[in-house]
Amino acid sequence: MIPVTIESLVMGQPPMPSFVTLRNFNAPSSPIKGTRLLPIMIGPTEAASIQLAVSGRPNQRPMTHDLFANTLSVLDARLDHVLINRVEGQTFFSVMVFRTRDGFKNVDARPSDAIAMALRLNAPIFVNDEVMELASMPESFRGGTSPEIEIEAFHSFVDGLNPEDFEG
Repeated sequence: MIPVTIESLVMGQPPMPSFVTLRNFNAPSSPIKGTRLLPIMIGPTEAASIQLAVSGRPNQRPMTHDLFANTLSVLDARLDHVLINRVEGQTFFSVMVFRTRDGFKNVDARPSDAIAMALRLNAPIFVNDEVMELASMPESFRGGTSPEIEIEAFHSFVDGLNPEDFEG
């Protein structure tokens, strides 16, 4: 399991997708060397929820993820961590691991919902080693190149994208 943090959040207006990008920590024991970025396409509602959690601004009324976080507190359960554990094509899968009086319990969740919950409850986010190897990219496409070349490589990548690439 590789610990990650939120690197960036891009909130697209439909029909454009939203993305959350995760960045690995360079732990000495990690099988992944160097900084890697893991972009995950998410829905606009979940992007807004993640943005609210990152900003730390309270809502006047609880949103769905706030309601769930409050419910966990009342039930004396705690979100121990989130694990993004699988990827199939463009679809990522995750589990939320809860600590309860009866031990640990895993709940299947979309990564966007799991991330929104982890941010609200200060729970760590992890990515399975294999998922990071398969779906992440290096922080820099080419080491030692100029920013202009990196931007050109990024634009070339984006120009090659098709709407079918985002179908789940």
